[in-house]
Amino acid sequence: MSQLYGGLDRVAMLRNATEVTAWRLMPPAHWQTGMPAAAPEEFQVAGDPVQLSRGAAYELQQLLATPGSYRFFAPIVEECGPPDYGVKFSFINGGDEVDVYVCFKCRALAVTRSDRTNGEADFDPSASRLVAIAQELFPGDAEIMAIRP
Repeated sequence: MSQLYGGLDRVAMLRNATEVTAWRLMPPAHWQTGMPAAAPEEFQVAGDPVQLSRGAAYELQQLLATPGSYRFFAPIVEECGPPDYGVKFSFINGGDEVDVYVCFKCRALAVTRSDRTNGEADFDPSASRLVAIAQELFPGDAEIMAIRP
């Protein structure tokens, strides 16, 4: 798991975050499906952040910090081509922040800290729960509501 987060300090940051927010994302203006991958940080926020309740934040923290939530020794299946990150979860503690970018199409996520990608993973084993969390956070978003685990 330390490989995913670029070190145990990233896992600790994720678990110890005092604030967790979710952001809806859209691809960078220059990017199109089928083009080379865009860095997660290039995806643009669309709308205001959603503040997670303490209970929802805890559930997400536990899910993302659990090794069983990922397939580590299988290649990421990029059904959508390069990942098309649709949601970003930000884990904040003081001035420190870890962001988790999620592509629900290919079940890939990327973890960044200080605007640098620290790791990627296939979250297929936890897809149904991550989809449910996103749908709870963005109930009025037709694209998110259409995602099937």
